[in-house]
Amino acid sequence: RPDVAVLDIKMPVMDGRQLYAELRRLKVDVPVVIFFDSISGEELAGIRQYGNPPVVEKGAPASSLLELAALVKKMVYCHGKTKD
Repeated sequence: RPDVAVLDIKMPVMDGRQLYAELRRLKVDVPVVIFFDSISGEELAGIRQYGNPPVVEKGAPASSLLELAALVKKMVYCHGKTKD
């Protein structure tokens, strides 16, 4: 089981929005980061109906892979601290 899932909006077979919805429907307790090139307000609203994961835009100045990795590390650490 993964410590964290980094989902892209455009993935083969099932896109990141569909996978996020499925994870929540199945009550899979894994932190999620949505990582995307571009997303519409409608797509973001579709994600938000299932939860409020961090959403990182690939092209944004603060979205380097190192910063994404730091965010994932924090999420894994915090998620582990809250589970008993």
